[in-house]
Amino acid sequence: MAIKLLSSYEANYEGGATAQCNAQTMEEAAKVLSDEIEPSIIRKTGAGVRVIVPDPALAFKTEVAADMYAAGNRAYPANGGQVKLGDTVFLSAVPVEGYRFTGWYQGETKLSEEVEAAVVVASASNVPAVITYEARFEQII
Repeated sequence: MAIKLLSSYEANYEGGATAQCNAQTMEEAAKVLSDEIEPSIIRKTGAGVRVIVPDPALAFKTEVAADMYAAGNRAYPANGGQVKLGDTVFLSAVPVEGYRFTGWYQGETKLSEEVEAAVVVASASNVPAVITYEARFEQII
């Protein structure tokens, strides 16, 4: 296990939008916060969050509830993989006829409503050894 000291960073964009992330350095924060649009300013908003990172990497898996698998709905990558803090995980869900995709979740937190999502591995507390991203579907009546 490795212990990393993360700081909180906030980016301000033209038009008043903002975004936050946790990173070890301003450079790491800039990479995360300027993914699609360059921010007008990035500033440090908090410091000193200790994050325990399993060494050498975190494991993640993707899943769909057993009854959803029985219906034929799928989540990819089916078996997950290994990632590090700050890496991006690319997820894809395939709903079958009669079902609607409702979102990608980590626990009860909705990460995305998009069928194809990119999730940055980040946490402000201890990072679990295994992160599970769940694709949820609902039956169309």
